[in-house]
Parts: sequence; structure tokens; C-alpha cells
Amino acid sequence: MARPRLLLVTYLRLVPTGQIGIFKRCLRLASRLTDEFEIHQVNFGPLPESDPLFASTAPEITWHVPPDDEGDGRLGAWLEELMGDLAPLAVVIGETPIRGSLRMAHRVASALGLWQIALDNYYGPMFPASLVRDWPRIDRWLLLGLTRSGDPDLRDGKLQVVPPLIAFPPGFPDIERDRVTVIGYDKQTVLSGARLLARLPEDTAADFFLAPQWEEFLRRQPEAGLDRPDRRVLVLPPDGELYASLARSRFILGKAGFQQVVEGVLLGAPIVCQVCGGGLAGVLLSDYLQPYVRFLDSEERFDPVLLDLGLWLAAPRIRRWSRMAAEVDDPIAHGAEKLAALAREAA
Repeated sequence: MARPRLLLVTYLRLVPTGQIGIFKRCLRLASRLTDEFEIHQVNFGPLPESDPLFASTAPEITWHVPPDDEGDGRLGAWLEELMGDLAPLAVVIGETPIRGSLRMAHRVASALGLWQIALDNYYGPMFPASLVRDWPRIDRWLLLGLTRSGDPDLRDGKLQVVPPLIAFPPGFPDIERDRVTVIGYDKQTVLSGARLLARLPEDTAADFFLAPQWEEFLRRQPEAGLDRPDRRVLVLPPDGELYASLARSRFILGKAGFQQVVEGVLLGAPIVCQVCGGGLAGVLLSDYLQPYVRFLDSEERFDPVLLDLGLWLAAPRIRRWSRMAAEVDDPIAHGAEKLAALAREAA
């Protein structure tokens, strides 16, 4: 018997700032769904050929390449033909289709009467109601984020909340905190990471996680101290390597991306967010996340941020914030099962 089809619509950008979270979360979900569903994926932007998760999962997915000229008319006609031919059980849109190619995919799916599931972030209990109100043609929402005791239960109706799609390293949360982690998928965060480390004690161990195009740039920054054996550079490593580092981190420096924030905090590390394109606005953070997040928008702010880092380093707090994360051993499998259940509703 043929497997039902799912069509995932995502994007990936590496320039000018790294925006890969939408693509990665869809790929993580898809990697757990290929036994049950025939997965098709449209991705706007390059494919990360060197990424280990992509390399292992891509052969199980049918990839559809959009036209080079993404004018609304041509793109809309291409999507209409693709969706009509596939007749998927559901169209899974990687985030709220506010603009651009994802908005066009949403419009085409709506015109064809296809069932739609949208992925997005759970910013806090006041946010989800606006999604249902403003996007009535989205049939179900799967929201990734952290909750706390007392938050409204949003797992009924059109909204379901699941933990960030991470793999807890063995022994978490009792792993020793012995390093700083820099997630440098854009040039400014790489530069800020090097300069911030130069202001910390010389014996501070550090891991740099990079997109390929920034490795040589980092190696030209003497402040990074890459001549030392406890300063590692890892280019698009396996997810397990990233999460093992975050679980050992005293703090993280990354782009102000929501997934980086909640993944870091869930693994017990506060985060300094480099403000750059495609990042998270501080006003969207829930009040219980704010003590563990600082925004860095210029070098002039290094000193007050370092003061907070000193407090964090002196007394790091390790707490699993998500009620749902505490209930599951494998958040990725848990999220994939939720998505599969939503897709089955379309039958």
C-alpha cells in the first residue's frame, strides 16, 4: 500500500546572515517520518550538502527545485502544478507564511483546498491566539518552544506545543559546564564571538560552530585564540556534536534566533544574542526566558553584557524549562509523532 504524501515547504539562506533554522527543524521532523509518509520537499535557497543530517536524510526525500525566476506568476503556476500532481495529504509550511515564497505556497494550497500545517515558535501564552485569528486557512499549528507550570494548555484545537527538536546528550543535565559555545552562522556573530572571548580569562575553553564560508574569516581573527588546543572549530557538525557542546556550556553566543535561544536555555545555558538580520526581537521573549538572554547590538555593549556573564559564570542555572520536554526522552521523535498525528487528521 502506498504511503500518504506530505509536502514540506522551507527555505535556507546563508548570506547575508545565516537563516537555517526553518530548514533544519523541517529536516529533523522529516527524518523521523519517512517510514510512514512519502516525503516531498520544496526548499527555497541552497541545500546544505555538507551537513550530516542532510546527507543522511536527503536520499529518503523527493526534492523539488523551484524555478530560478521566482516571480509571483511563474512561481505560483509551478506550485499549483506540483501540488496538483502530488495531491499531498497535507502541506507543511516551515513557518508562518507572512511573506515571500512561503506566502505564495500558502495561497496556492488554500486555493486548491489542501490541508495545511504550519510550524512556528511558541513565544509565550499570549501569542498563539493571533495565529489562529490572522491565518484562518491554516488547519493546524505545531509550535516549538518552552512552557512552564501555569501556562495555558494549548495542545487542543488548532494549536499544539512541543519542545525544541533537540537530542539530550547522555548524562544531561549533570554534565560539567566547562566551555563557551559560539554559534557563528553569520559574519557579525563570528566576529563578536572572537572579540568577546578576548575579554574572558585566557583559559576559557570554547567551541565555534560555523557555516563553511566563515571558517577562514574566523581563523584570521587573533582574538579567537585558535592556536590553543581547547578552542575548537566545527563546520556544520552533526546535531549531536552541537547539543553535547551546548550541554557543557557556561553560556552561548549566537544570532538572535528563537530556536538557538530556546535550545540553549533548555540545555541549561544562558545566551548572548548578536542582533542581526532575521533575528528575534526581545519583546517576544516570555518573561521567564528574559533573565537568561542578553542582546548584543554593538561593541559598546560588551561591558554591560560581560557583567551579566560574570554573574552567570559564577552561578550558572541549569533547569529544564519545558514541562513537555520533561515527559519525553526524544523531543525530535515526539515532535515528529505530533506532526504525523496532525497529518492523519487530514485523511
